[in-house]
Amino acid sequence: MEHVDVVKNEWLAGYQLVVARLRLEDNGALGVSSQEPAWEALIRQPFHSAETGKDLTPEEPRDFFYGLHEVMKGDYLFATPAHDEIDCPYHSMVVPLEPADEARQAQAV
Repeated sequence: MEHVDVVKNEWLAGYQLVVARLRLEDNGALGVSSQEPAWEALIRQPFHSAETGKDLTPEEPRDFFYGLHEVMKGDYLFATPAHDEIDCPYHSMVVPLEPADEARQAQAV
């Protein structure tokens, strides 16, 4: 099943933390799971894309699900594009950050 990970970078601690996971339910509703209600509340807010000028709202679940990564893409907090579990880079909720050189080498392979 496809999902979107919302990831927080903990730069000084050296890891990334998945703070929430979004999915489209069978009935078309947006499902959000998080261990912290504050993250769920933040994610369920409308977002504005400065690049496109469009608003992205959870009231349009499909557009929100597939477009969140385009508007939530900061250095501290970002959303991944929708992907299947088998392709998920975040199989655990905490992922160590790799030094930039190692990350580039891994992508080149």
